[in-house]
Amino acid sequence: TWIKPLILADSIGKHPLLQMAKKRIDVADAERKVALADFLPKLNAQYGVQEIAGQSGFYQYQIGVSIPLFFLPQQGRAQSAKFERKIAEQQYRQTQLELHAEYQSLLQQYHKWLASWQFYEDEALPLAREQRQGTVIAYKEGAIDYVSFIQNLKETVQIEVRSQEALNQYLESRFQLEYFLNSFNQ
Repeated sequence: TWIKPLILADSIGKHPLLQMAKKRIDVADAERKVALADFLPKLNAQYGVQEIAGQSGFYQYQIGVSIPLFFLPQQGRAQSAKFERKIAEQQYRQTQLELHAEYQSLLQQYHKWLASWQFYEDEALPLAREQRQGTVIAYKEGAIDYVSFIQNLKETVQIEVRSQEALNQYLESRFQLEYFLNSFNQ
């Protein structure tokens, strides 16, 4: 056969759509950490150079602690961030299932058309060529009439047409599977 076999991936875990869904989970985690940080006290420090009545050399230091007294706004943001993470995880699982189903479908189509093309290439086409040669010889020797000759040639041509259709479907399914696999292998 002149067509090289397709190297199939064991996993689709590196597909760009899955990577993007994973990044959404990471973003939701970061947003949750920011929301939880609002519950913590904040330490403030300030340093400054001062000039009093035209004299320099005075320094100012300030240290302070900010303690949040009312947690309702922070609690709402923290809960929202928690729900956003759950949503991102669910979207990741959904994307994973969809990609797996699409991969399995493409793989099934590929194997179906590969088997069909191999049948035509290995069995049907050689047999059709022999039948065509035998028909021509039989017609030349007068063993069959013109109608039988045309009918036999028509059958061999139909086999060749169906083999080309199978090859076309095989190449189309291979292209779709390669595109799906190469979209995350690059």
